[in-house]
Amino acid sequence: MKMLNVGIFGVGHSHANPNVAAFKNTPGVHIVGMCDPDPERLAAKRRDRAEIYGDIPVMSESELLSSGIEAALIESTVPDLTPLAGKCVDAGLHVQMDKPAWIDLAGYKRILDKAQAKGLAFHTGYMYRYNGGFREIMRSLKSGELGEIYNIYAQMSTEHTLAERTRFASYGVPRPINYIFGCHLLDLILLLMGEPKHFEVFGAATGKEGLDCEDTTVVVMEYDKGIASYKVSSVEINGPDMREFTVTGSKRTVSLRPFEPTAMYIADEGMRWKSEARLSYPDAGAGSERCRRYDLMALDFVRAARGEGSEFTYAHEYLLQKYLMLTCGVKI
Repeated sequence: MKMLNVGIFGVGHSHANPNVAAFKNTPGVHIVGMCDPDPERLAAKRRDRAEIYGDIPVMSESELLSSGIEAALIESTVPDLTPLAGKCVDAGLHVQMDKPAWIDLAGYKRILDKAQAKGLAFHTGYMYRYNGGFREIMRSLKSGELGEIYNIYAQMSTEHTLAERTRFASYGVPRPINYIFGCHLLDLILLLMGEPKHFEVFGAATGKEGLDCEDTTVVVMEYDKGIASYKVSSVEINGPDMREFTVTGSKRTVSLRPFEPTAMYIADEGMRWKSEARLSYPDAGAGSERCRRYDLMALDFVRAARGEGSEFTYAHEYLLQKYLMLTCGVKI
């Protein structure tokens, strides 16, 4: 098997550790080196997570771009993600860029268009696409078992620290928790239902610990035959255990509650919830399923970089960012 030579651009993203670890564990991948503009951050990663970063050569950005790599894993801080993606596409590299893309939608579209014109794989790091329960929902939709989707209800909340919420607010996006968390649910809804014909957004700021920014957001999306809605919040005690993704189709309702570790409930026509309808995946133990989704994401990107195709299109990546900006109150 020909090795895919990959460079790591930035290590400041909150998903950097699992993504870099997943790439290191993916057959056929050789990590050539990594760079980050902050030498202290890079040193801290190599010291504190030596099992992930300790054996990866450190280079400058220009050295890494000219090192003969074929693909880039971009794990920088959020504002630097899209600019780095642009540099890597210009250099002819396949790109997996973590999420979310920056707020310059037109600039992002130019990058996507250039990647498509060059035949380069371009994936964003929305790891819940690879959640076992969501993959089953996608399978049941494609097989016809779900029927026509009528409604979706989802929520993804947590209790962020003041430092985390302050960092989100520093991005300058009017609805920062929707930008950071809502993007995941929006991705899944658009994959299942496509572009809505209308949407409304509702938000509130608790002012918790003196921080004045919106920390709870609800988005309602209208379709011809149904509604998709989701809620995200950064101030909910035990929020992760209350996460949910429920899809109601004409033939079946599927509910993931909690989202992870995945417990899936199924009700077909004429059937109510039953205890035996609860399915747990073999890798759904605490922590292991979260690792598994990163492994699957890395493997999918490597396949796309090798020209074996991808179910995630340039058009979807653009549509996702477009509606993320719109639901965040950013003018496009």
